[in-house]
Amino acid sequence: MSRSGSSGTSKFDAQILDRKPQNESIYYSTWSWSRSCSTCPQQGPVYKESARWNGDYWRDIDVSAGLGDGWKQARANVRSCEDQRFSPDDCSSMWSSSWINY
Repeated sequence: MSRSGSSGTSKFDAQILDRKPQNESIYYSTWSWSRSCSTCPQQGPVYKESARWNGDYWRDIDVSAGLGDGWKQARANVRSCEDQRFSPDDCSSMWSSSWINY
């Protein structure tokens, strides 16, 4: 987490890999939430998708979400998916962070 003035940005880094590339692109999806205290209502989810890419190499991903004034906690869910034509996308299980204070 980082903070600029009264607003904040939640950030995390990860790596993903397409272990069986077959000309379908991969991407990752994130859902993020924020709140001002542990018993306060949460804001979100804010949903984002990355750009698509193809290749059998590790890719570093940087995920960030802006947080409003007064928000002091954030968490995120992330999953990677393969963009498949004419059928539902094949996705990994979802990774969920715990609430993080900043």
